[in-house]
Amino acid sequence: MNPKTELVKEILQVIDTLTPMEIKTIPESVVFKLYQLKKRIKELDPSWEFNDPYNHYIFRILILLDALEVDETFSLEKHGKICQMMHREVRDIRRTNPLWRMDTSLVVEFINSTPLKEEDREREKDKLPEDLVDKKGSSPFKKY
Repeated sequence: MNPKTELVKEILQVIDTLTPMEIKTIPESVVFKLYQLKKRIKELDPSWEFNDPYNHYIFRILILLDALEVDETFSLEKHGKICQMMHREVRDIRRTNPLWRMDTSLVVEFINSTPLKEEDREREKDKLPEDLVDKKGSSPFKKY
């Protein structure tokens, strides 16, 4: 494994240790360790980021897929708006890279490797990033 990959793995392992801690009790040593690891990654590759533009768009698309409610009656207005937002995400990423295609096998592998507990699903159910929500509540779709 290359050094950068090792550092990324190490920093994610440190973050995973934060789970049982209270927010107010995060030891200074943990904060400093995260700082040091991130600094070492940036020394190896100054332009590297955890959330590159492509991952960012994929996560936004996944959030929108979760927002697509199927437990309710189909609504072209509501469901169409979510699909339109997904289309916007794909369109925006293809403006940056016209040849971009989602690596579906990699995304499926990621999704299947991170199962949520039922209580986590309930807590996250109604969360949708504010910038993905139409403030006016109007729909661009005509009713047929």
